Amino acid sequence: MKLFKNLYAYRELLKTNIKKDIRGRYKGSVLGILWSFINPLLQVVVYWIVFPYLMGRGAMDGENYLIYLITGLIPWSFFMTTVGAGTTIF
Repeated sequence: MKLFKNLYAYRELLKTNIKKDIRGRYKGSVLGILWSFINPLLQVVVYWIVFPYLMGRGAMDGENYLIYLITGLIPWSFFMTTVGAGTTIF
């Protein structure tokens, strides 16, 4: 409970730090924060189009292949981003 009280007490500092991090991360990018949404979508499209042709149609003939692909790539992307950002701490 104390954690939530501290977060509420320092909400302005937290908001400022988040904005600063987002601005710094996408400063040199033409698309800006939109790139965070476009990149995973393009990755899903490439996997959806290319993998059935490379691996054969047998494994990817299911009607839910796209749903499985999206639900697998989103957590994997989050994990890789978290690990990549976390390694700079050490």
